[in-house]
Amino acid sequence: MRREREGWWLSRLPPLPSIATPDISSVIITGTRSITTTSISTATATAIATTTKFTTTISISISMVITAITTSTTTTNSDGATTTCASTATSTTQDQLLDEDDRHGSIPTLAVCVVAAALLWLWRQRKRRRKNSPPPANNDSDQYSSDGQRQHGTADLERAVTGGGPRRYQFHELAAATRDFAEEEKLGQGGFGNVYLGRLAVGTGGGEDHQEVAVKKFSMDSMSQGRREFEAEVRIISQLRHRNLVQLHGWCDSRKGLLLVYELVAGGSLDKHIYNTDRILTWPERYKIIMGLGAALRYLHQEWEQCILHGDIKPSNIMVDSSYNTKLGDFGLARLVDHGKAWQATRSVLGTAGYIDPEFVNTRRPSTESDVYSFGVVLLEIVCAKPPVVLQEDEPSFVLLRWVWNLYSQNAILDAVDERLRVVGVVRDERQMERVLVVGLWCAHPDLSERPSIARAMNVLQSDDARLPDLSPQMYKSKASPPPRDVAVRVDYGGVSTGSTFSGSGVPTSASTTTTRSSGSFVG
Repeated sequence: MRREREGWWLSRLPPLPSIATPDISSVIITGTRSITTTSISTATATAIATTTKFTTTISISISMVITAITTSTTTTNSDGATTTCASTATSTTQDQLLDEDDRHGSIPTLAVCVVAAALLWLWRQRKRRRKNSPPPANNDSDQYSSDGQRQHGTADLERAVTGGGPRRYQFHELAAATRDFAEEEKLGQGGFGNVYLGRLAVGTGGGEDHQEVAVKKFSMDSMSQGRREFEAEVRIISQLRHRNLVQLHGWCDSRKGLLLVYELVAGGSLDKHIYNTDRILTWPERYKIIMGLGAALRYLHQEWEQCILHGDIKPSNIMVDSSYNTKLGDFGLARLVDHGKAWQATRSVLGTAGYIDPEFVNTRRPSTESDVYSFGVVLLEIVCAKPPVVLQEDEPSFVLLRWVWNLYSQNAILDAVDERLRVVGVVRDERQMERVLVVGLWCAHPDLSERPSIARAMNVLQSDDARLPDLSPQMYKSKASPPPRDVAVRVDYGGVSTGSTFSGSGVPTSASTTTTRSSGSFVG
């Protein structure tokens, strides 16, 4: 019988569109239990209706629940007096009490469910508004990019920088330090931007003291790859502390540009010293530079908490101070991995022609041996004062590595030494020169498995008693081309390539473009 009555009063409910929000305050329910339960429903309806934007919808839903539970209707007479007529007057007293007991148990449950659903809806609406809302207004353009996404990346960088490490600069600070990036302040130009001399005020007293720094400004034309290099440098070099590494003082992530602030190394880059016609690097100076470079690489590969692959070792990335101490910089292509773990293959091959490992070109799998290869090529360049590759239009291209190996096979490896050193006369250093040249060939061995670790190479370089490796005299099938007549001739590999093609040896096959850090096309 009770199920029939439930069906009856549910059928008596008016259609949903015609239900109006009831005046809850005018509903009077007789009986103690009815008053109590109706008060709970009334309070619930009022709270929800006042805390949501969809007051009408929720009020209609609550009124349906209240109408269904109380099954009573309210009418008002002409004098304004309110009376209540029970819709179940024909039911027996016993059945009515049973219905009231059932309602007494179900009303709190329904009320809790309605409140929980309303609160869940409110929470989701608030979350959606936060997600879709634009970033807060800020007059400092260094805080947000035009697409509003730079805030998150900047926060990640700030967390990655260890305490006491590089600080974050505002763009206007570095613009003022470089005289708005004046051409007169330019120190050099690379594949992803320019480097400027900057002068930053020291202290807070407003004095005239300034600290000279090198400010690298990434080109807007290479922002995609440039941002990856920028973030790699901030995340990696900010954690490194070694006397033979360029120190990163600060950084700036702005809509106007990406900038890195380095310590200024007074002597400039190594390539300028190797090919300087006004002053010749002495052999002790060259040997000191080699030892410093090896120490930096040994620190990266073996002595830091993780193994770091530099990825672009070349003279233009090696700084020397006034005392010819080495400072290795530019970690834009650096990668790191836990010691003992294998390196993962990469989608693109980035590096500099002549210094890039041919094995890396063919397999796309970076390794510490790739850095060792570049280290070997740089050793040969320092001793011979010749670039790794010279592209000649009317003659075969000159490849330094093959030329030195050819002299080694003829027991005439000292003929590769810079002629200007021989003019000065340094016979007493010839044994050390030979050692450096042989180690250079060893490190740049075509077979990756035959190359030494940087620690082993340094041991042979530092000790006159260490045994030199036995290398095959016939390493290359083709005959080496002679070097260019002018020892000062140098190919600038600091430009940006737009699709140059490489051979399997890592040497560009076309002289029409210079190549650096290009994923171009490679012939395996």
